Amino acid sequence: MKYMVDIETFLRAQYAKKVPVFPPRDEIFSAFNLTPLNKIRVVIIGQDPYHGVGQAHGLSFSVKKGVPPPPSLKNIYK
Repeated sequence: MKYMVDIETFLRAQYAKKVPVFPPRDEIFSAFNLTPLNKIRVVIIGQDPYHGVGQAHGLSFSVKKGVPPPPSLKNIYK
């Protein structure tokens, strides 16, 4: 789990420097709050995470209500 420790260390440093991190800290694991790990059957890997303010909220290929979908998500809807 060294990888996870390295990520946590990196994120803590970014938060300490007040560097914007997306999704917001309290939404990073939104997917696991909505779907228990033992219920996951498929994982879809995307190319890039959303990086615009208000776009990333812890769920892949999704934005919150009222947030315009980025171009990549519009392509998925096609």
